[in-house]
Amino acid sequence: MSDTAVEAVDASGLQINRFGNLPALPEVTSRIMSALKDPDIRPGELSRLITSDVALSARILKVVNSVFYGLPRQISSIERAVVVLGRNAVRNITIAASMAKVFNATGRLSNTRFNMKTLWTHSTATASASRLLCQEIHHGDPNEYFLAGLTHDIGIMAELYWSHELLADCVDQTIVDSNGVPVKDLRTFEMAAFGADHEQSGCTACEEWNFPKPIAVAAGSHHEPLTAEEEHRKLAAVVHIADRISASLPESFRVDLPTLDVSDDVLDELRLNRDSMERIRDFLIAEMAEVQQIFS
Repeated sequence: MSDTAVEAVDASGLQINRFGNLPALPEVTSRIMSALKDPDIRPGELSRLITSDVALSARILKVVNSVFYGLPRQISSIERAVVVLGRNAVRNITIAASMAKVFNATGRLSNTRFNMKTLWTHSTATASASRLLCQEIHHGDPNEYFLAGLTHDIGIMAELYWSHELLADCVDQTIVDSNGVPVKDLRTFEMAAFGADHEQSGCTACEEWNFPKPIAVAAGSHHEPLTAEEEHRKLAAVVHIADRISASLPESFRVDLPTLDVSDDVLDELRLNRDSMERIRDFLIAEMAEVQQIFS
C-alpha cells in the first residue's frame, strides 16, 4: 500500500470514530463475502447462501442474463451461475447487486440540497464506462472494473449516512459558475467538515466491508490515479477516466466538472487516446438506459 493510501486509511479511520459506523451491508452479502474466503467452498454451498435472499438472487440473475455477459443461453438458477461464471465473478456481481440496496437505504437521508439518485446514476454510468474502457485496453477483468466504477464514490454515500447536512454544506460551498459548473473542489470542504475526503473514507469503507483490495484502491485514488500502487494503477486510471466520461454526460452529477479533461500522463498509463474516450462516451450514452434498468 502506498504512503498516500496509508494516510487515507488513517484519516478515514479517525473519521469513522468521530461519526460512527458505516452503513451495513445486507446480512446475506456479508455472509457470502465471508464464505468466499474459503477456497474450498462448493458451488452448492455458495448457491444456497445466495438463494436465502430471494431479492438478491433475482438481481444477480438479472445481471448475469444481461448484455454485459452475452451468454449464448439464459441462466435460470444461481447454482448454474456459480458454475458458469466462477467465484470471482459471482462475488463481484453480489457486491454490485447489493450496492443498489445500500444506496437506496442511504438515499432516504437525501434532502433537497443533495439527491442520492444523482449519485447512483453517476455511479452506474462510471461503472459502465469502466467496463467499456477495460475492453478497450484489453487489460483486467471487466467485472472487476465495473465494480470499481460502481463503488468509486462510495465515500460520498458514507458521508451522507453520517451527516446529510454537513455533506450538503460541502456541496453548496463548491460554488458554480453561470453555466452551473463547480469551480471549487468538493474534497477541500470534505476535509474541513469530516476530517477526510470521500476518497479516503471510500477506501476505508471498502476495507471495512471486506471488498477486494483493487476495489478499495480505486475508491481511494480515483481522482489521482497515478498515486495508486503500481499493481492497481491501471484500474485506478480507468476509473478516473470513466469518472470524467460520466461527468461529461448531460445532467451529470452536480459536484463533478462536466468535462472530459484527462492528463496525458493518465492516458499514457493506459496507452489510450482522446478519440477512444469520445467513442466510449458515445457508447455509454446509448447503453445507459439498459444499465439503469438492470440496477434499478
